[in-house]
Amino acid sequence: MTVEVRLAAPDGETHLYTVGRPEPADGTTLIPISQTRAVRVFSNEVFTADEAAVIFYTYYLTDAVAQPYVLRELDLSQELSEQR
Repeated sequence: MTVEVRLAAPDGETHLYTVGRPEPADGTTLIPISQTRAVRVFSNEVFTADEAAVIFYTYYLTDAVAQPYVLRELDLSQELSEQR
């Protein structure tokens, strides 16, 4: 399971991020989400259901990603072009 969050930037726009562990990734996979969207997921951004539940619950309670997790902004234009 992967976890994505939308956060508002100072310019008022929202940006999509994926949650990951701070350690380096050892590979990536392009995962199709729909007919028009795919997301490149790094190995350190894949969680068990229990881990994802803790991340979701913490975010729900605090509007922040729990430590030690990190955020990587998704570039949807790049992800879409790679899927085609």
